[in-house]
Amino acid sequence: MKLRYIHLLAILLLSIAISSNANDQTISVTKNLTSMPLAFTENQGQWDEQVLYKAHAGGATMWFTKDGTVYQFTRSIPKNDENLDDPMNLIHGERQMFTSALEEGNQIDSIESIAIKANFVDSNPNTRMFGFEEMEYKCNYFIGNDPNKWHTNVPNYNAIIYEDIYDGIDLKYYGNGTHMEYDFIISPGADFSQIKINYEGAESISVNAD
Repeated sequence: MKLRYIHLLAILLLSIAISSNANDQTISVTKNLTSMPLAFTENQGQWDEQVLYKAHAGGATMWFTKDGTVYQFTRSIPKNDENLDDPMNLIHGERQMFTSALEEGNQIDSIESIAIKANFVDSNPNTRMFGFEEMEYKCNYFIGNDPNKWHTNVPNYNAIIYEDIYDGIDLKYYGNGTHMEYDFIISPGADFSQIKINYEGAESISVNAD
């Protein structure tokens, strides 16, 4: 029998690198970084112990814990910006606003951040979480002057899996082009009505035509 999939989509931003010369007169965007795949970095002590994996996508940071996922969206706000009244700019326009402000010589006035947590209601507290398809490159974290707090060769993965997050149901997060997706993988005979997600920090939620 084939496994049954419930497919959901979270559109996020790809990261870019911005650099300037010594005189801050020119801005260079490293475009080839936008083609890099989304990476899920394992926590080996460099972050709070509740965090098991972390991923970046443009103005968004995703923190993965056993009982849910925290989506943290951040943007830089130029002085005298005219688009602050549009809340969607926080998610979709962060990269464009930041680069445009620098290219036009504007100063960044402040940083704005919001966090939304997706809680897996009544999920299995003993779910096993692991990285899938380890990537070639590693990360290094040199925190402070104490070498005991440094973490080197930290692995990155193409995907992460919550095994048996509900009875007979796994959850897989992975990158797909310019966005992140996640699938609930339902074994034959499993009850998909177990899946319940509570969004904390959002005023409302809706489903679009897609």
